[in-house]
Amino acid sequence: MKQLNLKFTWCKNTIINAVGNDIFTAIFTKKNGEQRKMVCRFVKDKGELAIGEHDRILTVLDMSLAKGAGNAFRRINLDTLKSIKHNSTLYNF
Repeated sequence: MKQLNLKFTWCKNTIINAVGNDIFTAIFTKKNGEQRKMVCRFVKDKGELAIGEHDRILTVLDMSLAKGAGNAFRRINLDTLKSIKHNSTLYNF
């Protein structure tokens, strides 16, 4: 597996361009301080680009909830994002 250690915080546009509509794994810290690993996918109509404080939030579809009933959309704060794994490449932040 290819591994890249990035010393800067990616912006929303960069992540969207990197993963497109593919499924990827994100590891991030939740608001309550817990670390979470989520298999997810960016959904263009739900994860639309925004300005201001929302520029640091990525709305994704949580694939573990996608087939069940209810809301499967989740938000990832890009300031707490630790890594993304996409197409056998691990991006560490």
